[in-house]
Amino acid sequence: MKLDEKHIERINDFLEAIGVESLDIRLEMVDHIASEIENSVDDVDTFFKDDGFQTPFLKYMLSRKNDILKRYNNQVKQLNWYYLKKLCKELFSLLLKPKFLFTITFLILVLINFGSVYFKELSILFFTTVIALYVYTAIKIQFFLKRFKELRFIKFYSRIISLFSLLILIFPSYIDVYIEGNYSEFIMYQSLFTLIITALLHFNFHKKSEMIKNKYNFLIQ
Repeated sequence: MKLDEKHIERINDFLEAIGVESLDIRLEMVDHIASEIENSVDDVDTFFKDDGFQTPFLKYMLSRKNDILKRYNNQVKQLNWYYLKKLCKELFSLLLKPKFLFTITFLILVLINFGSVYFKELSILFFTTVIALYVYTAIKIQFFLKRFKELRFIKFYSRIISLFSLLILIFPSYIDVYIEGNYSEFIMYQSLFTLIITALLHFNFHKKSEMIKNKYNFLIQ
């Protein structure tokens, strides 16, 4: 049975009360605990019914308090590394989705069969797509950052996308391709790699931002 906002807020309030201060980590824990309750509890209203310390929800949360705090403290100690590892896992998981695998396989087959003849046109197409997608993603992150500035993972994404802009400028060299016209099959494959990474970052950020807006916006207001 799905939890409503009132139930979600109870979980969030409990975590905040025991010292889970980081909003990013708290939202992730709220999501995890809510899923556990939805999958294991049949009568949610009874589970959350306020009856002092006899509330099933309170008993459940208190029984897990030490584990929750231990997990939270570990994540706080290595927050940036935690975000980076989590991002890599999410990008890899996204890469394995059938739609992505099919699209990448299709593009590689196109390059293998037509790249030697149309590498100039394909390079320009990939370069332009990468730049457009990068700019669009960067703008979305900045707008989201203004609205949810308390979330550290948004700042982390902002740093990642800023760092990735250096990769876009250097690998492949857009100056060589656009200004000097130094097209090659090698640069064409480099551009495809850059496009794949940019697309993964874009779709992963879109998925996380939509989840926050639709599911936990009321906790951040």
